[in-house]
Amino acid sequence: SSINFWGSNVVFSDGGFIEEYAEIERIVDNKSLYVIQLHKSGCSFDGDSRGYIFPEKANLGALNQDGKTVEESVNEILKMIEP
Repeated sequence: SSINFWGSNVVFSDGGFIEEYAEIERIVDNKSLYVIQLHKSGCSFDGDSRGYIFPEKANLGALNQDGKTVEESVNEILKMIEP
């Protein structure tokens, strides 16, 4: 997991445990908190201890990354979270 700054947004990547999310939720305003689930053909959590989390107080979104560049995916995520 890592924390990155993207403009005025903070990105916590690779959070597949609700305990990780709970710590972020403790310090961030829930209205500003988004969980974006990334999906891509051939990728899954099979054999991994992580999984998709579904926190009650976060804004949830999903993005299928098939055929998209990283830049395209980032732009789609920014559209989801910017007013």
